[in-house]
Amino acid sequence: MAAKLIHKSSSVQYKNVRSNQIESSEIAINYHESGPYLQVKDSGGEIVQVGGIFIGTQAPTNPLVGKMWLNNVAGNLYIYDGTSWINVSV
Repeated sequence: MAAKLIHKSSSVQYKNVRSNQIESSEIAINYHESGPYLQVKDSGGEIVQVGGIFIGTQAPTNPLVGKMWLNNVAGNLYIYDGTSWINVSV
């Protein structure tokens, strides 16, 4: 069975799609130059980030679960777990 892909997009930094703005099988794209990323709705109805790494010295505001941030001064990689930034650097 073929699926129709529909996407929504924004170029505003950190602007995430809301759960009521996207249905299953839709893809939201944020294409701001600071770190483009995809967003999808999971099976629980929550919006999660798929791919994309923000690069900068300050943590992104309004992060989604799965958001990755590379602190380019300290050299640390972080992943947002829904409540805090977890340092996953070796």
